[in-house]
Amino acid sequence: MHMQNEDGTFRNILSYNRGFEEEQNLDDAFGRAVWSLGYIIRFAPNYFEVAEKTRNFLEKHCFVNNYLNVIGNKRWLKPDDYSNEFDQQPVDAMAMVLMYNSAQKS
Repeated sequence: MHMQNEDGTFRNILSYNRGFEEEQNLDDAFGRAVWSLGYIIRFAPNYFEVAEKTRNFLEKHCFVNNYLNVIGNKRWLKPDDYSNEFDQQPVDAMAMVLMYNSAQKS
């Protein structure tokens, strides 16, 4: 994956010319949370109900006209609020793929 470094860490900010903007690797809470959700769905069945609610929330807010449009990181998204149109991070799209992949394997 383009955004993953050889040591397993992830880059967060990719410019339009496909160059990295940050000097150091920064943790991305949203991407890690989605990745964790996929892990929970696969390995912890007693958390399945919580995982399903979370997945439903993400699907409601991350798909627009059947296209993935991840939540921007400008502010926290509340359940009945609208998502930011900008400030999305590529690692979040990758985390959604990993979530679905983990869910399918369980």
